[in-house]
Parts: sequence; structure tokens; C-alpha cells
Amino acid sequence: MTEESRPVGARIADAVDLLRGSGVTVETSAQAAATIYTVKRPAYHLEIVVDSVRFLGLSFDLLGCDGSVIVGYEVDTDLYRISLPRHRWFATEVETDIVALVEALIQGKVLVDTGPPRASMVVPTGDGLMLVQRRRFLTTSNPYGGDACSALAAGFRPLPP
Repeated sequence: MTEESRPVGARIADAVDLLRGSGVTVETSAQAAATIYTVKRPAYHLEIVVDSVRFLGLSFDLLGCDGSVIVGYEVDTDLYRISLPRHRWFATEVETDIVALVEALIQGKVLVDTGPPRASMVVPTGDGLMLVQRRRFLTTSNPYGGDACSALAAGFRPLPP
């Protein structure tokens, strides 16, 4: 079976199983036709929503010592009806980004910097590394100009799974 012929969300389910296998507790719940995977760790919260007809989404929040959100990253299919063949490409791209983040968590490749002046994360996507930074009123996401080694040299540290 090729990746294109697998149901939407199957690669996410596989990645979540790997995350569980790495020792991370993943809660699974259902809401209507959606499966919701939730991870609550001291350093982060992760929620993935999979509704293979309507929606794929990931919400990843890096937490401060007091449990408050210091920077967040989100990716989703928005209002595209992903069951339609003309939107399958978009569902595949979003699914790839979600799987990349989950696999990076397992491997300790989500890089964070919580020091001044602003909290930041370097997260992998299907198109390469993305720099997510908290700004005064919003969060920005831009392609990261280096690689993981340069991020580590710049003061980022791996986020434990």
C-alpha cells in the first residue's frame, strides 16, 4: 500500500503508536467522527485531532515552569473538506507536518529556547525546519535558516519526549 492510498490520518496513528512505544503516555478519546490524541507533559502539551473526512490538526504548546503556555505551534487543514480528492494534497501535507513533529519529539529533535528575549522553538515540517517565536502580541513561524547543529550552537536545547 502506497502512502497515497492509505487513509487520511493513518500515518498519524502510526506515529502516535511510536510515541507511546517510547514511554510517553498518550490519551485517546473520540468526539463525533474525530479521534483526539492528547499528551500532557511537564514541558509541553500536545493535541492532535484526526477526522479523516473534515479535519486534521495539531496544537503544540511549550510550557513554562508554572505550567503557562510560553509559545505554541499549530498546523491544521483549516476549513478544507479533506475527503474531497481535490484537497487530498493539502491533507497529505498537513499530515506530513504532524508526523514530522511527533517523530522529532520521540528523537529529541524539537529544539527550544525559553530564555530572553523571547521563547522560541525549532520544529521540523515537511518543508524543513521552522522557527516559531513568541512576539509581543502573536506568534510567528518562519523557515529556519540553519540546521539542528546551528540551532544547538545558538542556545537551543532538545525538548525531552
